[in-house]
Amino acid sequence: MTFSIADIPEFTKPTVAVVTGGTGGIGKVAVRELYNHGATIYVIARNASKAEALISEVVDKAKENGGSVTIIKGDHMDLNSIVSAAHEIAEKETKIDILLNNAGIMMVPYVETSDGYESHLQVNYISHYLLTRLLMPLLQAAEAPRIINVSSIAHTGYWRFNFEHPNLKGGIEFFKRGMRYSQSKICNILFTNKLAKLYPSILCLSVHPGVIVDTGLMDAMIHDKSRFGYMRLFARINVWFGRKLGSTIEQGALTSIYCAVDKGLTAEKNNGEYYVPIAKKAVSSSTTRNPVTIDRLWDWTEEQLISKGYWPKNETA
Repeated sequence: MTFSIADIPEFTKPTVAVVTGGTGGIGKVAVRELYNHGATIYVIARNASKAEALISEVVDKAKENGGSVTIIKGDHMDLNSIVSAAHEIAEKETKIDILLNNAGIMMVPYVETSDGYESHLQVNYISHYLLTRLLMPLLQAAEAPRIINVSSIAHTGYWRFNFEHPNLKGGIEFFKRGMRYSQSKICNILFTNKLAKLYPSILCLSVHPGVIVDTGLMDAMIHDKSRFGYMRLFARINVWFGRKLGSTIEQGALTSIYCAVDKGLTAEKNNGEYYVPIAKKAVSSSTTRNPVTIDRLWDWTEEQLISKGYWPKNETA
């Protein structure tokens, strides 16, 4: 099917959206269009200057459609920061209609967060898991809520989640960076599929936005200072092909926006589906559809967060 910005419907009812990674790239386009069509948006952001630029660029103070954008301070490298962001949103709203888990990093050097997780694993997956769980009461309070988790075709680049060594530390860094990124994107689809099972009344979808090279995700590779420059060469080749064959930032945002707003999608018919550009249903890897792995990752993540005191062991989803 085809889907464009012109196909985005106006929100006829008060609509509240929460967007992560909304200060740049495809997230900023999503924020702009949700705002333009009347949504009340909360953008979780750690970079104050980017947040100010987003407001200046996206928000038209003269609009009369009821749209608004509020910045909520939150850093996906710090789980306590995500807790604070969720609580701040809960103080302001009684329901959430759309949760777009869009924030992400790619192919960055090995770093462990203060919470003890490799940065791809935490930023791309665990922080979104925590945020979603904390916002679940507000999502359940909405009439037809949606959760959209941004994954990547790169989830096919690794064949499993490494429960024994989830940080994927050590080895040849050139390859391990890609494995860490791919693993985190596997998690996002597994997470989506588990949510769809647990919450059949919430439309939960995962998305591959496309190959988009101008979002800043390639910066870590382009500026890499490794001795032989393999990462820089790999990045430049990808950028060249991406600009020839890939998607623009505007095009890259369309599938996420489609999943967030299209009236033909329902929890009853479409829960747990995976979408690729532009707005096409596809089939994710067999790993992400394995029911044993789906349940095991959920249990592993729950145990991780229980051990850190985020909720009691006897709390059910």
